[in-house]
Amino acid sequence: MKTGLLMSRLLRYSAVITAAAIFALPAGTSSYVQAAARSETAQPKIVQAMAADPLALDDQGNVWGRALQSISVKEGFHRTLLMKGKGLDEVKSVASGNSMAVALREDGTVWVIEREDPTLTKELVYVSLGDQVPGLHGIQKVILHGTLGLAVDQEGKVWMFESTSRRFRNSIPLMKAQQLRGLDSIKDLAFGSTGVSFLREDGTVWIIDYPKSQYGFTMNENLILASTAKQIKELKGIVKLDTDSALSKDGTVWVWGTGMVATKQKNSFDTAVSPYQLPGLSEVVDFDNGGKHALYVKKDGSVWGLGYFTLRMGALGGEHPDEWKDLFPVEGLSDVVSVSVNDDRHGVDADTAVKKDGTLWMWGIDHSATFHPKPLQVDFRTK
Repeated sequence: MKTGLLMSRLLRYSAVITAAAIFALPAGTSSYVQAAARSETAQPKIVQAMAADPLALDDQGNVWGRALQSISVKEGFHRTLLMKGKGLDEVKSVASGNSMAVALREDGTVWVIEREDPTLTKELVYVSLGDQVPGLHGIQKVILHGTLGLAVDQEGKVWMFESTSRRFRNSIPLMKAQQLRGLDSIKDLAFGSTGVSFLREDGTVWIIDYPKSQYGFTMNENLILASTAKQIKELKGIVKLDTDSALSKDGTVWVWGTGMVATKQKNSFDTAVSPYQLPGLSEVVDFDNGGKHALYVKKDGSVWGLGYFTLRMGALGGEHPDEWKDLFPVEGLSDVVSVSVNDDRHGVDADTAVKKDGTLWMWGIDHSATFHPKPLQVDFRTK
């Protein structure tokens, strides 16, 4: 899944170059070519992407979100176009959870990422800087599960908070940031199907379990705050966590819980499997585990998939047909450093990959209900 503070000067310089390039075009040049000229000067170097929105963070600390209006993209590129968000600068990471997203800024504060309502706005830019989340300072890592979030500060302590967009602020009372007890030296964390997992600096993993009922495992904020984490003894030498998954420093991956990647079953909400190492997978340097499938980046820059993958668009209002695939290489990708999965949330079933050169690639079903079977490069535009 990760910045400099010189963006204002670079943006002014970029704007001058962009304007000069466009006005230098011959009279009668088509609008498509003019748009392409603007795009060529706007290509940022991406360091993090979230497939769920999609959102992208560049190496200058700017957040990019999809364009709301139909704008032509260069031939052979993905039809999803990203535009720079309003006020979203000096950001070092972004986090997304269902309908919510937040930005962790360079100064350690956390801010809501506002989304425009496409039916109520004429704006081109989808995302903008919202309000600061109170009570969070010196934050190094943040994750979201809907409006609920967890944050790790520079001392390795964990805080729970709630955030929402301005549209719903008055109707939803928000929890004040509260520290989770008994947790220190934490460097990574993840919401899962059966509990919240925490990675300590010594490479051990600890979990706070969700309560189980006849309907499966249910997350309870108050229980998380009141409970003490217990160690997952099978996991040692871990360097990264994700949903029901852990990456070891030796490049192997472990999975557990009720998720489809671990159980190979759909709707298996009440039967959790114990942690086990995924067979046949090694030399992994990054990964992302979604609800139905996972993507893994190997040391050689190749991307591998495991789980249920969409085959084509489904009928209107219906589920998209999919099938289980054992570990396989994703064609059309090389020199990849990070991946992100958004499998079938809000009708979008898209995956993204960031390459070493900072380009962003996307495939699957996008927000316009178009199916892209193979990865295509994403275009960026400043205006």
